[in-house]
Amino acid sequence: MIRCWTLLLVLGLAMGIDARADSPAQADAAPLARAAGATISQSDVALRSADRRNAEVTAYQGETHRLQVQHERTLRAIDAEALERLIDERVADREAALKHTSRDALLKGVARPEPTAAQVRQFYEERKEQIGAPFEVVSQSIHDHLASEAYGQALHDFYVGLRKKHGVELLLEPARDVIPGSGPSRGAADAPVAIVEFADFQCPYCVKVEPTLARALADYAGQVRLEFRQLPLTTLHAEAERAAEASACADEQQHFWDFHDLVFATQGHFDASTLIEGAAKVGVDPKAFRECLTSDRPAAVVKRDTQAADELAIGGTPAIFVNGRLLSGAVSYEQLASVIDDELRRQRVASRVADGAGAR
Repeated sequence: MIRCWTLLLVLGLAMGIDARADSPAQADAAPLARAAGATISQSDVALRSADRRNAEVTAYQGETHRLQVQHERTLRAIDAEALERLIDERVADREAALKHTSRDALLKGVARPEPTAAQVRQFYEERKEQIGAPFEVVSQSIHDHLASEAYGQALHDFYVGLRKKHGVELLLEPARDVIPGSGPSRGAADAPVAIVEFADFQCPYCVKVEPTLARALADYAGQVRLEFRQLPLTTLHAEAERAAEASACADEQQHFWDFHDLVFATQGHFDASTLIEGAAKVGVDPKAFRECLTSDRPAAVVKRDTQAADELAIGGTPAIFVNGRLLSGAVSYEQLASVIDDELRRQRVASRVADGAGAR
């Protein structure tokens, strides 16, 4: 069958019609409108719309990149979760066979911890401003939430025990992101585990996770290095960018971490005068600090870090990368320690393999 465009071309040639498209120059010069006795061409429109079009293209490319990164990350997470479930089922089936029972019967034997009234009350008191409802109204929901969390932890511990008993070798390499750039760090420079935290000084979850990170640095001294990266969420926290820039100025005088700890100790409540007073308290030279704040340097630092966050498709804070493995939100110490331990184990295994290969 002759396609329509082929038929039109043949007819056009037969009639002496040039069926080729106009050249780009002709298209740009073609009039789109006439006004006040003059024509407006495509090139006129392109010149007027260039800035907005470029901004739109940049936004589109950024959003496309973010969606692609998140899509790939989600697919990896789905596969990793499926693998974990298969491992748990395999070791549970082996244990059930040894005990001449079923997997379901085995799981029914896992204790369901019951939260105490004191634990329910403590949970409420620590979060009552966010909850915004009387204790009597939400106490049962809190109880159920804590019970669910406790049972989830009990199941996790149960499967961990079965994995140790029946032997599990996890061969899948975890998904890792390459973190562009660098930032102020503390801990051993040559530590085998690098933790990179993108944080916002006014973010309540960043405040919450700070003791967890500090504990990891202490418990894994010499094995963990912590690096801080700026990600002020300006649409949510009005003073976060100011605090980020102030910390960059403190970093110029080698007082970043002192200032970092002081600002987080304010629980996200500070203004410009608080930041200046805080800088003086940690030994920052006030004159140099003020000069830095009025310069473009701290804003450039924040921009560099936020661009790195965009490349990594980070949508919130805190975002914590352990040797490139992403942990989102205010993770518990147990969650963080589990990943650190796994990284150290993987490096020990890799070292033994390398030693064995070198000995041959």
